[in-house]
Amino acid sequence: MDITKQTVYRKLIRRSLYIKLPLLIVTISAYMGFILLIAYKPQVLSQSLGTSVISLGLVLGICLILIILFVTALYAVLTNKLIEPLINQLRKPTKNYLIKKSQK
Repeated sequence: MDITKQTVYRKLIRRSLYIKLPLLIVTISAYMGFILLIAYKPQVLSQSLGTSVISLGLVLGICLILIILFVTALYAVLTNKLIEPLINQLRKPTKNYLIKKSQK
């Protein structure tokens, strides 16, 4: 049996792409925006916020870390909710086949 012809497998690939692609775009955009800001406008990042010693670069760096943590958590939740059931559905026939084969 060819797994690539199963509708469950195709649904798994499609769903996986719908989850991964937007999250990848968000992550790369945030990271590249920060890197480009460092490369081309470092004076902006060195500005202090108000009268404090905290710079804008520090705040944006922490925001970047929080964005990436959020994207990672969202990916984990969506994968567990939408992808894992399909993977388990694909594994069931394999498990049954292996159990039947070992009983012979």
